[in-house]
Amino acid sequence: MRDFEERQGGFSFGVLGVATLTTGEQVFIKAVGDDAAGVRDCRTETVVAAALPRTVPTPRLRFACELAGWLLLCFEITPGAQPHKPWWPDELSAALEALAVCARELTPSPIGGLPTLAERMAGRCETWRELERNGVRGAVTVDSMGGMGTRAPVPSRLRRSDVDGTGGR
Repeated sequence: MRDFEERQGGFSFGVLGVATLTTGEQVFIKAVGDDAAGVRDCRTETVVAAALPRTVPTPRLRFACELAGWLLLCFEITPGAQPHKPWWPDELSAALEALAVCARELTPSPIGGLPTLAERMAGRCETWRELERNGVRGAVTVDSMGGMGTRAPVPSRLRRSDVDGTGGR
């Protein structure tokens, strides 16, 4: 390896970045300690990435290994950039097109034996369910969240459509 440039973003704990190899080729590297909270998700990602059909628009897994307390995944580099905030129409169109291909090619899933999304997300992302259980609907305020408001700072008014991308539609 000749160079490594760390990258921000994503949902992984650990080290993310682009490595430039001695040949000049670039690859994307993700490395997490085998004691990290997200190592199970990274192991699942390894299995899924290796099994995805070539028709799915995703960077290909070149290899994965576990060594000296680290899980390392190496992917082909994907050209592109982070979308603007808010997304520009052409960025949104490209993302929706890629999702449509994924939906078509991955339904039903060609990869068996994996946990469902509901099983993987159990205990995470429970805010909306808890609000509904407490009878909170429509606009959410800090006051209407009760004790939940102490978990993380939230804007004074928040609608589900503000975070789920529907824009209230």
